[in-house]
Amino acid sequence: MSKIEPPAKTLRIGKTLREAGLKVTPQRSAILEYLFSTYAHPSAETIYNELRKKYPAVSRNTVYQTLDFFERQRLIFAIMDTKGVRRYDAHTEPHIHLVCLDCGAIIDVPYDDRRILGKVKKHFKPEKSVVYIYGRCVTEDPSGCGVRKE
Repeated sequence: MSKIEPPAKTLRIGKTLREAGLKVTPQRSAILEYLFSTYAHPSAETIYNELRKKYPAVSRNTVYQTLDFFERQRLIFAIMDTKGVRRYDAHTEPHIHLVCLDCGAIIDVPYDDRRILGKVKKHFKPEKSVVYIYGRCVTEDPSGCGVRKE
């Protein structure tokens, strides 16, 4: 009888947690999997509501504590939206956040930070770089950019 292998995504989640020296639990795996699956920069409340659809027993407290724990372990980072709500990002490769002052959308744009970080490494040991550009969505819709979509 051959062993059934878990999906590659599941292996990636477990590997990420183990490499950070963390115990792999169903809650941690579900939260990290959700964050890896989106570029929407969800709030803790959005994550909690989405996870409850699949895992009704998950508690709000578990979600908040796990997000704080992941942030301290540098698996994810939190960014503040235009309303002061913490939003979470598991995509830690270098990118710029475009933040719309009208609808609050946060859009990722990749960039190569090697030139910038190369200049500061002589005097400083950077751990992450985060760039925010605030402005307004450009849209053909005369009513504006619309409602924020987490």
